[in-house]
Amino acid sequence: MGLQKSNEGKLTFINIKQGKLVVKEKDKEPVFYSDILGYITKVEFKDDEYNGQKFEVAKFFIKDMQESFCLQMRTDSGYFRGLANSLKTGNPKEKFLIKPNYKEVDGRPRTTCFVTQEGSVLKHAYTLSNMGDFPPAEKITFKGAEVWDSSKQTTFWKNWFLTESWFSGFEENVQLEQPINQLNKDTELIDDLPF
Repeated sequence: MGLQKSNEGKLTFINIKQGKLVVKEKDKEPVFYSDILGYITKVEFKDDEYNGQKFEVAKFFIKDMQESFCLQMRTDSGYFRGLANSLKTGNPKEKFLIKPNYKEVDGRPRTTCFVTQEGSVLKHAYTLSNMGDFPPAEKITFKGAEVWDSSKQTTFWKNWFLTESWFSGFEENVQLEQPINQLNKDTELIDDLPF
């Protein structure tokens, strides 16, 4: 009997690029996937910087069996807002299938995440026709041009993640009985952006 290497405890980091999940390991080519399936065990926020530009990153920790992932995205992105809006209508004790989406509308990128649970695409908790207590985006002037500012929406979702208790006790309440469906390469979801 000799030493054996275990994958237990290994955390795979995942980023999003133009609607695809990207896994990049040191000295290897990046590998692209369409979606990921697993339990979300916690969410963290971290300040980051790239090429002198500062921004905040949301880290979604996803687990199934002995596999652990950290899905990272900027909090000022449509990916983050779309994912949060869908997660609010889901069951945190069940697996989520998360699929980022990217498309261009009038030459501008539109991004979101679609979320499926138990075979059904989760609806957004808030839509333009049902805003409830969700703050609207505001039109502001930036460098002489009018742009939409969604920073209040980002703050709303961040506060929701930080105050919700539905992640606590995850390990005690959820049995990780089935292996993760890896990172699925071919999953189609309905392309429907409510706002």
